[in-house]
This record gives sequence, C-alpha cells and structure tokens, in this order.
Amino acid sequence: MLRTPPDYKVTSVEKTTSPLDTASSDVWYEYVISNEDSTITGKRCGSLTQVTSYANEYSEQLNERMNNGGSYYRPKKPVPAKT
Repeated sequence: MLRTPPDYKVTSVEKTTSPLDTASSDVWYEYVISNEDSTITGKRCGSLTQVTSYANEYSEQLNERMNNGGSYYRPKKPVPAKT
C-alpha cells in the first residue's frame, strides 16, 4: 500500500539579512516550509505579507505535485519498449 505523502506547511517567516553583498535597503525574509520528512528554507525580498503569500503558494504547489504521484527528483515510471 502506498503511503500518502505528508503535507508541506509554512512553519515560519522571519526577517533576515539580504543574501546579496550590497548595501541595499530592500527588506528580506527567510521562509521555512516543512513536512514530517523534509524542510525547505528560502529567502525572498518583499513585505511580510508578500513573502508569506509566496511561501503558502509554494507549499500548495509542492503538495499538488506530491499528491499527483511524483516530484522532479523522483524518476518517472519507465516507458515500455516498443516491440
């Protein structure tokens, strides 16, 4: 029996420093998306609302992808050879 993948959820969004080596006044946030198997961390420029919205959309896309049977990193079912 196949196990249903656990859902990804946004677990935190916190203000952070810019990943760029510039003296920019842009505001950056670090978001964390996780499930019981893995954690994804990213940084994004924008307001807290914008970054939170982005992270929520990203987690929904991950859930859709996993619930549709795959990920880009898991090999697809082999195509049968033509005879």
